[in-house]
Amino acid sequence: MSRTPREAVNSPFYQGEDEEVAYEFQFENWGTPVAATQVQELKDQTGTDITATNVTGAPFITDDTVIVTGRVHSLTAGESYRLEVLAEFDDGNTYEAFCQIHAEV
Repeated sequence: MSRTPREAVNSPFYQGEDEEVAYEFQFENWGTPVAATQVQELKDQTGTDITATNVTGAPFITDDTVIVTGRVHSLTAGESYRLEVLAEFDDGNTYEAFCQIHAEV
């Protein structure tokens, strides 16, 4: 499957079901500095938002162009997930980036 420009470079990621991982999204090629992180959302294979039960902490901005998500945890081995981040830029534009996460034992 071909990658879209919005998909994280190293996606898909593999995460153990007992691991807790914060993911970094780099936006330096998207233009002006990131002004705000509006939302992070983790979806299961059906598209259901499971952020409230499987992500701890809020996203934050580092280095003007990098967003670090909350820690993703309690995934089910054999399942795939989509982690999305909305970033608002200094020029007023809002863009979404995402990555795929495959859970393993």
